[in-house]
Amino acid sequence: MKKVLGIVGTAVTAAVVFAAPVSAQTQAIAMSAGVHNGRDAFVRRIDANVGQEVLVQMSFRNMSGERFSSIGARVVLPSQLTFVSGSTQVFNRTNPNGLTVLDGIANEAINIGGYGPYDAEGRGAGSVSYRVRVNGNGLVCGVNTLNIVNQLAGYQDGKIATNTFIAYTAVDVVRNCGTDGGDRLPETGLGAVVGAAVGVGALATGAGYLFVSRKN
Repeated sequence: MKKVLGIVGTAVTAAVVFAAPVSAQTQAIAMSAGVHNGRDAFVRRIDANVGQEVLVQMSFRNMSGERFSSIGARVVLPSQLTFVSGSTQVFNRTNPNGLTVLDGIANEAINIGGYGPYDAEGRGAGSVSYRVRVNGNGLVCGVNTLNIVNQLAGYQDGKIATNTFIAYTAVDVVRNCGTDGGDRLPETGLGAVVGAAVGVGALATGAGYLFVSRKN
C-alpha cells in the first residue's frame, strides 16, 4: 500500500541548487534534506538558539524514468519551531536563482511543478527551501532535538503515483536549568539526546487535488 502525501492548492513554478547531497537510488524519487550550517553547507543537523532562524532545504531527482506532472512537497514541524512566512523558494533548471512561492508547505503539501526523468543536463531535478525560527515552546532541561520531517511525492495527472519519500533534519537546542530553580538558555547547543521523531505512518494525509501543473 502506498503512503499518500495529499496535495492541496495551486501549482507553483518550480525550478537547481544541490547543496544537500542526493544519491541515485532505485526508487521513484531520490531525495535528501539538510539544514544550513551558517557557513557554506547544508548538513543533517545543527545547533541553534531560541529566536534563531534556520534555513532548511530538501533536494530531489526523478529517478523513475516516467514524467511526474507534479511533485508535492510538505514539511512537518515540531511545536518548538515556527515556519517563517514568505521564506519558501523553489529551484530547478528553469529557475536556477530560485522563485519565492506562497506559504503553505508547513500546513499542507504544495505542488512544486512537473518533472521528467533526471538527466545529465539537470532536468528532472530541483530543490525547495524554507526557513524556521526556534520559538522555545516546551523545551525541557538539557538537549532538545527538534526533528523536521521533509516529504515529497510524485503525481501523474492529479493522481498519486509514488510513495511518500521522507528525509529527516534536526535542530538541537539546549536549555540549562539552574539549581536555584531559574532557567538559562545557552548561546550554543551540544549533541542530541532528546528525540521527538514523528512516526512515518502518521504522515499520510490522504489524496488531495491539483489544479494546475507547470512543466520543467
